[in-house]
Amino acid sequence: MTIQFSIISGFQIFLFSLVVTYFILPRMCLYANKIGLLDFSDNRKVHKVGRPLIGGIAIAIALSTSCLLFIETKQILGFHVGMLMVLLIGFFDDYKKLTPRWKLVGQIGTAIIVIYSGEVVLLSFGDIFSFGAVDLGIFAIPVTVLGIVGIINATNMIDGVDGLVGGVSVIAFISFGILAYINNQAMYLLLSIALTGSVVAFLRYNWHPSLLFLGDAGSFLLGFSMVFLSIAISQKHNGIVPPVAPLLILIVPIVDLASVSLRRIIGGKNPFSADRAHIHHILLRLGFKKKQVVLIIALITTIFSTIGIVGTIYKIPEYYLFSLVVAFFIAHFTFSLNIKKLLRYKINGKKGWHHVKSDALSKERMHKMVKIRNSRSLSRKTDCSRILCTIESNNKNQANLRKLMNISFDGLAVEIDQYLPKSEHEIKLVLPGNENNIGVTANAEIVWMCRDNGWYIYGFKFKELGKKQRDILQYYL
Repeated sequence: MTIQFSIISGFQIFLFSLVVTYFILPRMCLYANKIGLLDFSDNRKVHKVGRPLIGGIAIAIALSTSCLLFIETKQILGFHVGMLMVLLIGFFDDYKKLTPRWKLVGQIGTAIIVIYSGEVVLLSFGDIFSFGAVDLGIFAIPVTVLGIVGIINATNMIDGVDGLVGGVSVIAFISFGILAYINNQAMYLLLSIALTGSVVAFLRYNWHPSLLFLGDAGSFLLGFSMVFLSIAISQKHNGIVPPVAPLLILIVPIVDLASVSLRRIIGGKNPFSADRAHIHHILLRLGFKKKQVVLIIALITTIFSTIGIVGTIYKIPEYYLFSLVVAFFIAHFTFSLNIKKLLRYKINGKKGWHHVKSDALSKERMHKMVKIRNSRSLSRKTDCSRILCTIESNNKNQANLRKLMNISFDGLAVEIDQYLPKSEHEIKLVLPGNENNIGVTANAEIVWMCRDNGWYIYGFKFKELGKKQRDILQYYL
C-alpha cells in the first residue's frame, strides 16, 4: 500500500468511522440504561445523574469495521488483539468494578500478548542525553510492558473533565498520522485517521452538554491505541521519527502520571490511590471552568505535538526536545506540591497577586457541599419507616422501594434496587394518621443520585406541591 493511496483512502475511512460512531452511540445508550452500564455520582464527581459508559465500545465497533474495510487486518493483528483485551477489561470494570490488582494483571497480560503477536517493542529511547542512543537491550520487553500499562492508566487518570481525553486523543491521532506519513507507514496512517474520525464523533455527545462518557473501556482503548502507535512509529527500522516525538505528543498524560505518582510516594501514599492533584484538578482549583481546562490542555498538547513534528522534520537534536519534557515535568510537579499555597491567593488585575483567606475562595463550593450533605442526612427525627412511598415513572412502572431515607418539605431521599432512566417521576406517600392514613401525591425530579453496595440512592425535589399537600406534610413532619 502506497502513501498516495493512503491519502485518498484517508477521507473515506475518516468519514466512515465518524458516521458509524455518530449513529450507533445514541442507540447504545438505550442498552446501557437497561443493563445499568452507567457512571454514578459520588463525592469526587460533579454529575448528578448516571451517564452511559458506552463511548469506548462504540469507538471500538466503528474502528473494527473501518479496519476490515480499509486496512489489511493481518498486518495489525497485535493491535486488534490488544484492543479487544483492554476493551473487555474496561467493560468489566465499568460494569462490575474490578479491583486494581485484576486490572493491572489484565493490562500486563495485554501488553505481553501485543508484544509477541504484533512485534511492537520499545528498543531505544534515542539520544535524549546527548551521549548517544539509549538502547534497552535485554530490558526492552519489560520496559515496553511498563510503557504500555503506564500510558493506558495515564490516559484513564486524566479522564476527569468532559471532552478532555477525547480532545487530547484527537490531537494525538492527527499527530501520529503525520508522523506515520513522514515515516512512510501507510497502515498506521490509516489507523490514525480511523481513530480520529471515531473520537470526533464521540466528542459530539461528550462535549457541552455531556450525554455519555467513555468509561474505563474507552479510556483504556484510547490509551492503548496511542501507546501502540507511539512504539510502532518511533521504533521502525531505519525510520526517521525519533522516540522523543511521541513522548512530546503524549506529554500531558505521561508527565501527569509521573508527577502525581512521585508526589504520592513522597507523601507516603500508594501511587495508585485517588486524589485531586492531576493537571485538570489543578486548573479547576485555580478557578478555570471545565471548558477552559479542556481548551488549555488541548492547547498544551497541540504546542508540544507541533514541536515534536517540526523537530522530526528539521532533525532537531533529541536531547533538546527531551529537555522540554523535563521542564514541563518540573512545572507540573511544582504546581501539584504547592497547590494549597496557590489557592490562598487570587488574581487582582491592578495589584497583582495578594493574600486572601483560603475559606473565601471555596465559599460557594463549601456551601454547595454542605447543602448536599444536609439533604442526604439520615439523622432527622421523622420516623420514615412509618411512611408508605411509591415511585411511578411516566410509563406507570413502579420502582421497587427498599427504604425511605429522608423526607422534608422540599423533597425526599429513597433507596431502590433499580436505575431510573427518567428524571421526573410521580411520588405517592401514605402518611399514618390517628384514624385514617393520609395520602400525598406530587411530581418530583431527580436532583442527585449515587450508588451504595448495589443499591441506587436518589434525591428527589418536589415540583408544584399544592398548599393542601404542603400543609399535610408540615403537620406530619
